[in-house]
Amino acid sequence: MIELGLKVTLAYLVGSVLGSLFVGFFYGGVDIRKAGSGNAGGTNALRTQGFWFAAATVVKHHNEEGHAKSK
Repeated sequence: MIELGLKVTLAYLVGSVLGSLFVGFFYGGVDIRKAGSGNAGGTNALRTQGFWFAAATVVKHHNEEGHAKSK
């Protein structure tokens, strides 16, 4: 039962972080909400940070969606 509780808590915490903020943290401390349109989405990431940043953001977002729907 404790294991289930830890898994649920970890999944909640990982899922609550926006993909672009997560990628930006590891990309050199970039806060995507401070650049361009201020939206944390993939299009703003592409316009302001480039292809690889946006690709990583989209991959993280789709990973979150895929795991949520497959279980």
